[in-house]
Amino acid sequence: MAVTKDGEAQGPRTPLTVDLITDAALAIVDEQGLGGLSMRKLGARLGVEAMTLYHHVPNKDALLDRLVERVITRANFLEADEAMDWRARLERFAHRYRAILIERPNLIPLIATRPVRSPEALRHLAAGAAALMRAGFTLEQCFHVGNTVAMLVIGAALAEIGPTRGATVSVGDGSALTSAMQDPASAVHDHDAIFKFGLESLLDGIALRVQGGG
Repeated sequence: MAVTKDGEAQGPRTPLTVDLITDAALAIVDEQGLGGLSMRKLGARLGVEAMTLYHHVPNKDALLDRLVERVITRANFLEADEAMDWRARLERFAHRYRAILIERPNLIPLIATRPVRSPEALRHLAAGAAALMRAGFTLEQCFHVGNTVAMLVIGAALAEIGPTRGATVSVGDGSALTSAMQDPASAVHDHDAIFKFGLESLLDGIALRVQGGG
């Protein structure tokens, strides 16, 4: 049982777990960005000394790997219906992935640059690759497809949450394109439509490569 500085007894503290630590780290990143995350701040948020955290996560690098894992597992290739074809699986994954990044924009720089390392995240990616291979993809194609879809999602999320979101342009040549770009209600600002078009076009191209043996 913990005791306050005034000597009053408090209820027992919730036992620390890796998931609880990850949740608290995500909250800090949401509020302060990746630069605001430190083991000292994380310990203070959880009411423990920073050193206590190292009984659950060996270092900050391992914690960052857990943040990447949280995104990958929430996008979750493993929940897909076994009857779902490869294209439907990739569409489902891409839309979930994008939604998570839009929800947590401060994580995008980490997701964009940090390799997937944790065993649980790798298990999810391996499940995705296995589903693609059952559909006729080679292992190399699985790697390229996964990375290409991820790049599209990350780029789309960056465009949507960026500081220029909804801004108008002022090239002012009177063309129909310029007018559309200057109108925030125009379809050129419809991020859902843009992402859907890009994803469908990408998957169309992937289908042609696989069916044609490319």
